[in-house]
Amino acid sequence: MTKATCYLILLITIFHPVALADGHSQDKASLTVGLRNDSCPNAKYSSIQNAIETATPGSDIFVCAGIYDEQPVITKSLRVRLDRNAVIRPSSMQQNGFSLSSGNPFAAIILVTNSMDVQIEGGQMDGSASGITGCSPRLFGVVYQNSSGSVRDAKMRRVKLGPNLDGCQSGTAVLIQAGNGGTARVTVERLNIADYQKNGITADGSGAYAKIYANRIVGSGPTDGAAQNGIQISFGAGGEISRKNVVINNEWSGCISFSNCEFFATGILIEQSNNVRVFDNIVGNSQVNLVFEGDRNSAFRNSLFNAQVLDDVQIQGVDCEIAHNLITKADHSGVFVSGDKARVEHNTFVEMPIGILKLAGVQQLEHDENNFFHVDQDFVDPPPAGAARPQPEQP
Repeated sequence: MTKATCYLILLITIFHPVALADGHSQDKASLTVGLRNDSCPNAKYSSIQNAIETATPGSDIFVCAGIYDEQPVITKSLRVRLDRNAVIRPSSMQQNGFSLSSGNPFAAIILVTNSMDVQIEGGQMDGSASGITGCSPRLFGVVYQNSSGSVRDAKMRRVKLGPNLDGCQSGTAVLIQAGNGGTARVTVERLNIADYQKNGITADGSGAYAKIYANRIVGSGPTDGAAQNGIQISFGAGGEISRKNVVINNEWSGCISFSNCEFFATGILIEQSNNVRVFDNIVGNSQVNLVFEGDRNSAFRNSLFNAQVLDDVQIQGVDCEIAHNLITKADHSGVFVSGDKARVEHNTFVEMPIGILKLAGVQQLEHDENNFFHVDQDFVDPPPAGAARPQPEQP
């Protein structure tokens, strides 16, 4: 045997057994879903769910262009990549889960449950054919429950009920939820979300943590249905909202003045959650563009504009900070402070009746080194008055 032959045998022995030992190794990289044709020649499955059930943990599933009438459920670590023209549009949607916080039944287009490292990339999720005829089950787009992973580069469309059901608290594009002692850590990045009924993105419950980056979230504009929230982090969830999210056009028609506004719609709502960071975003055309109803939350370098009826920012929690933001155009005020120990500093206020509006009795408000342009009154400390409330989703 020659020396060259010995080297060849040694190389085969070292490197080849990995491929032989795992009979699924090639499948892991090549599970393909679609109709076998010229544009999808490697398709082995016509159903996304069938591919999920066949795949071993860690597999990579690719979904070719086409319309898929199904509600995939993922219970293992997977990467699911969808062609940009792959549309998951289930008809006659069925309940496939329950809320971990309320027990309310829901129907999700994609449900990820009790799984680690589930990555969903690309494609379109469309709720227009859901067929749901009542407020229950609630309609969601993508749901992660007690699961980790990411959802990226997808379009979310028409996650809403029929026109006679627009007052239902239903129709949220993405829900990240933890409960029963579990955790959910999910990155939501570069989604294009529009035409939803209730919320664009919601993170719910202690143990949930959402990284929300560079998404475009467009509400319905003035609507008398459910009061919308573009992004909501709530009820003990944590998170970071940053990297140029654009959140616009969340308005509730029933809010017509500061004194006649039972509920209002928001761009970003932090509700009963603490230590959430909001920075480098563009948020506008809502009744209130940013609400901090929680403690130690902070907002830096955001552009907040065109608050309809109410305020660009409301601080209701304790020890919150609003700094280095551009706050432009508000019908009521730039920043309305009703929580103690707030810091509103180094911001630029442009074109509004009141720059900073402090509710009587608020203690330890710091408001130094702000700039005001075309603002009628820079700072006002009014007598006690009632205030409208946001309408958070309670999944």
